[in-house]
Amino acid sequence: MTFQTIIDKFVNNIHYAFSFLFFLLAIFSRKYGKRFIEKLTRIFYKDNILSEYEKNILDIVNAGTNILSLFFLDISITFLNLPQKFLFVKDKIFFFLYLYLFYKLSFKFIDLIFLSIKQKKEKELEDDDQKAILSTYLELIRKGVKILVLIIFAFSICRHFGLDVSTLIASLGIGSLAVGLATQDTIKNFISGLIIVSDKPFRLGDYIRILGDNIEGHVVDIGIRSTKILTLDNNIIIVPNSTLTEKSIENLHYPNPLIKGRVQVGVAYSSDIKLVKKVIFEAISETENILDIPKPSINLINFGDLSLDFLVLFYVKRRDLLWDTQNLLREKILEKFRKYNIEIPFPQQDIWFRNELKISKEDKTKNEVKNA
Repeated sequence: MTFQTIIDKFVNNIHYAFSFLFFLLAIFSRKYGKRFIEKLTRIFYKDNILSEYEKNILDIVNAGTNILSLFFLDISITFLNLPQKFLFVKDKIFFFLYLYLFYKLSFKFIDLIFLSIKQKKEKELEDDDQKAILSTYLELIRKGVKILVLIIFAFSICRHFGLDVSTLIASLGIGSLAVGLATQDTIKNFISGLIIVSDKPFRLGDYIRILGDNIEGHVVDIGIRSTKILTLDNNIIIVPNSTLTEKSIENLHYPNPLIKGRVQVGVAYSSDIKLVKKVIFEAISETENILDIPKPSINLINFGDLSLDFLVLFYVKRRDLLWDTQNLLREKILEKFRKYNIEIPFPQQDIWFRNELKISKEDKTKNEVKNA
């Protein structure tokens, strides 16, 4: 056997060497991939707890090593120069294996991304109810993204086997348009709910007022489609989320939950202003629920036709305390004014006759008889 013959045989059979080389790479990538996963698991398991985030990372690494091993095995088989029928079957089998592994990998990546977003947003939220709402919204979006990925993989299978997907896409497009038109308000409210959760114009428990709609009360629930508001009449008003994003909202709990109260009172011009203020401050000090800080104030706001008008400003902790507190303060002020003889003027009219009014004796007698 000549040297040239050896060279020719080596060249003609070199594909077996490459096949064997990639087969070894497939084995080594799988073997050392497992070792890497075991080492990573020990690192994550130092606190004897394996979090959901860490589990997703391990699943992603495992799927990645499986894809790499499968890739090397695919190349190894391809170098063997097997019959076309066998390679055709091999391609179909490996196509499904690749698709399955990429399917798992993409789903784990989606889980990891949404879990990261959830953990980041939950750190910004203090209220447990808001965290639950955020979790619900993210879960719905995560499932929606997974369904979209699943549809893409289904179309990939159809195209791989030569199936015409254009008709199916057209049908799905028409169906999606019909569903979209039928549920546009629901979708609008759903997206508005996401904006409310992310933008945080108000939180659960906040007292809000929807300007222009004469709706105000405490927010008791933020749902997927609507938000529930508890009014001071103890009634629930269900407001679509889209209304809350389109209208101007006044949040009476932000940045400070304290509520300002106002009581207006008038006294006679003959009253001593210093005494009036002293008496009103006494009434304030004896009225429950009025806060010392911020300090209440008494202001002379107007020289009225009949009275000196004072405006009393004070704060209470909550909106539901305001009306009773204002009522109690008015009663206390009236009680104190009577005690200190401070007059609250009332409208009166004096009638002057241009010509002297004369009453005859007969009219006077008749009036006396009637009064008797």
